[in-house]
Amino acid sequence: MSYTVGQVIYVVLKKETRVYPMMISEQLTRKTLEGEQISYMVRGGADEQSQLLITEIDGEIFDSAEKARVVLIDRAKNSITRLVDNAVQKAKEWYPSAVEIPNVDPMTMLKKSSNLQLEQMAESVQSDDEPVMIQLPDGKFGKVRSVKSQ
Repeated sequence: MSYTVGQVIYVVLKKETRVYPMMISEQLTRKTLEGEQISYMVRGGADEQSQLLITEIDGEIFDSAEKARVVLIDRAKNSITRLVDNAVQKAKEWYPSAVEIPNVDPMTMLKKSSNLQLEQMAESVQSDDEPVMIQLPDGKFGKVRSVKSQ
């Protein structure tokens, strides 16, 4: 892979669960009878003297933080899916006569519960013209006035 001097790379270290930013500090070009070899020196942290060859890094290298994020999220999703799938399989083995509740979309459930809470709050508002402050499900606050029927 080709890098630019001054470019920040993101390393997912193998020994630790963390993403470490490093900077390409030097491009080394070596010409031999076999051809040209390009290697890079990287700097980790604020110490300008602490440098190492990019090939000595014990981890996965990403040229952007977003690429590292996508890969890590994908791995986490896969791991969680495996954990839940294993639990479902064990549940079927251990409790063959158990009742399974059908799948429900969590966003649909959230919207339904939010609308119900808002309706209940609106019903409890006093009938005078004074606005009442309520806290919405997302944590925000709003003023509510009752509507007088004609």
